[in-house]
Amino acid sequence: MSNLSLAVPFLDRDFLVRQGFAFHGINNSAALAGNNSHVQLFNPVGSSVVVFLDDLTVGGILPLIVRLTQHTTALTFSLTAGLNKNIGGDAPVAELRSQQQSGFLGTEFANIDLGPALRQRAGIKSPVQLAAGQGVVVVPTTQNAGLFVSWEWRERLA
Repeated sequence: MSNLSLAVPFLDRDFLVRQGFAFHGINNSAALAGNNSHVQLFNPVGSSVVVFLDDLTVGGILPLIVRLTQHTTALTFSLTAGLNKNIGGDAPVAELRSQQQSGFLGTEFANIDLGPALRQRAGIKSPVQLAAGQGVVVVPTTQNAGLFVSWEWRERLA
């Protein structure tokens, strides 16, 4: 019997940064009366990469509960692009977007209670994978509440 191993070597975080596969960015949405502020990490339709959302931190100026939703449509406004963690490396393919909307866009898969701290890490246990045309939206359950989100993700060729 052979001792063949099919184990795949673990890619450490330093390697991913050195190779230019790791990114981070911040986007926000101001409060608007009668609307829920939506922010999104979106992998564009036709993209040549798969995006892996590793972590996010959500903050606001009020104690909020925010929903994390899966949404297959890019939100209206494209914000600043994220940055490569290998400073000077290529820009990410994924987009940071926002939109004001009464109600909630997407299908909820988690929620975060900011509580009195007004800031909370999502504590994602394993990466959320976004194929082309897929996005994750963060939206407060309260209308007229602004929020900001700090994202960390990786991109790999599809």
